[in-house]
Amino acid sequence: MNIQLRRAMSTDQSLLLPLMQRYYEDDGLTFSDANVAAMTRLLAAPDYGRIWLIEVSARLAGYVVLCFGYSLELGGRDAYIDEICAAAALPRPHLQR
Repeated sequence: MNIQLRRAMSTDQSLLLPLMQRYYEDDGLTFSDANVAAMTRLLAAPDYGRIWLIEVSARLAGYVVLCFGYSLELGGRDAYIDEICAAAALPRPHLQR
């Protein structure tokens, strides 16, 4: 199984939107135009953070969003995972004993 993270670009919005909608629905959240606008801004302004697509064997399997902030306590820029979504459960790898 080949797992890769690929940085999302503005051209990937059509791939991200269905995953985001499902993520919000599964979490009982309302998905709105404001969420789409925030995702669009994040893709256009890498100073705010990054979105990566999770690909398994060249198939889209989810996404992860990292947002940047600034902390006096930590002495500068910080980051946190804002969203992480897996499109489907992945098979467990076979463990050698």
